[in-house]
Amino acid sequence: MLIQSLFSTSDLLQRSKAGNHTYSDETTSMAQPPQSGFAIGEGSHIIDKLSAPSTLNMAERYKDNPPLKTQLMSVEEIKTYWQSYGQSRDVTAIAYIDGEPAIMFGKHTTSRNQFSDIANAFNGNPEQAINALKSEYGNRLSVEYFKPGQGPTNAEAFEQFNGRSFDEYVASQVRNAMSAQVAREQQLMEYQQRQIAWNNTPVNAIFKINDTIIASSANDTTSLHTNNLLKALEELGMNSEDAQSLYRNTLGKAVSAQSLEQQLGSIFGSGLSSDYPGENARPTRKEVSTKAQAQYWQGTGQYG
Repeated sequence: MLIQSLFSTSDLLQRSKAGNHTYSDETTSMAQPPQSGFAIGEGSHIIDKLSAPSTLNMAERYKDNPPLKTQLMSVEEIKTYWQSYGQSRDVTAIAYIDGEPAIMFGKHTTSRNQFSDIANAFNGNPEQAINALKSEYGNRLSVEYFKPGQGPTNAEAFEQFNGRSFDEYVASQVRNAMSAQVAREQQLMEYQQRQIAWNNTPVNAIFKINDTIIASSANDTTSLHTNNLLKALEELGMNSEDAQSLYRNTLGKAVSAQSLEQQLGSIFGSGLSSDYPGENARPTRKEVSTKAQAQYWQGTGQYG
């Protein structure tokens, strides 16, 4: 496997990082509906036309690429891994130009930027890359070969190639991993808090067809309970364009419960019933969503 710069790649990976108002029961409650796509009721399934997915073992895929492999590890595992890696002896040859290391060969290939084209051209093949260096640099090239397992440790090779302490490098990787872990935990906590707040927001209006919930409103945010809505349209022989218009008119917009009722009424007419619970009797978004989903699977039912 060719890695232009084993350690600079790892540094790069460690450094790189991340209100619509309409929601549907068919996705996570805080997920946003697509801005565009197939019209509702149109299109065809393509799943049968796709090739079967292959099993992907991430640990196996990245086992020979330290920078990527460590992305799968905990902080402690990263520290242990790099310490063990530093004691291994994977280097089999080092090519020097004017006495300075240019390309390091072995289990991994590491090159300085100005020699990366040669390393890439031969996919890290030592003999071909060294011949290319010899052709271009002549007597400025010198090569040091090592028998398997008898070369410098990876830590020694790192320090020779990069001019910095391997221990300091490992410490930086651990610090980066700890910072990333803290950031992930913070993001997860914030997401969970938003999810809880979303789920527990009181619903001030519920709209039904034959006692089945098709839409609801909370804080001028519309929830279209898609399964029930489409089923109601189908049973009444209506066009899916009516459902599309609802999404267009509510997606990403603050829509009052009264305005939503008018839009639904223009589609369903007198078949629409509305419920505006009192302030102390309002169900939460989660409760309404759960009830709507249960109605879809179990048939019609009375809310409350």
